[in-house]
Amino acid sequence: MQNKNTEPLVLIQNPNSTNYKHVARQVIQPLRESDQSFTVYNTKYPDTPDNIAHMVDHLSDDARVIVAAGDGTVEQVINASIQGEKNLTVGVVPYGNFNDIAFAHMRRSQNVLDMLGEDVSTREVNPLTIEVDGEHWIDAASYASFGLTAIIAAGFRSQETRDLLRPLPRHMQKAIRNVKSGVDYLSHAWTQKLPDFR
Repeated sequence: MQNKNTEPLVLIQNPNSTNYKHVARQVIQPLRESDQSFTVYNTKYPDTPDNIAHMVDHLSDDARVIVAAGDGTVEQVINASIQGEKNLTVGVVPYGNFNDIAFAHMRRSQNVLDMLGEDVSTREVNPLTIEVDGEHWIDAASYASFGLTAIIAAGFRSQETRDLLRPLPRHMQKAIRNVKSGVDYLSHAWTQKLPDFR
């Protein structure tokens, strides 16, 4: 994310993200200490379509956006940018469960301030448009999961799972995620079949 001072900087956080409790100290505080001018946007709804619609209405058309949340929140921002025809420059720091999008674009040693450096370059992302029965469903910024993987991933969106993981240290969160994925695999692997699709 290039440091373009003419564009507003917006930090998007999701209070439901598993590692939300770290955002104030690890993201907001360093931004304030570096004298960055920014606003904080909190996701409002538990449902993806509602958050996308709210972002379309409330995010600037041209902004630098840092998402301090997980893959689901990043996908919502990307979809809001596409649906709202916004020109957003998006950076991601990992504060969700798996954080695949963040780690596809940054090293684990980097932090939020690294995204604002003069030498940081941007890359164009071409999301995958997914249609269901000929109707637009969503644009996937990183990947789309189907069948068994979608069922396993959906389990991490539940409030019960988030409440279980949130107070734990990150190494314990990772262990529980791996165990839960394994249990879900054993529970569903032979019963859940994909419908025909193309």
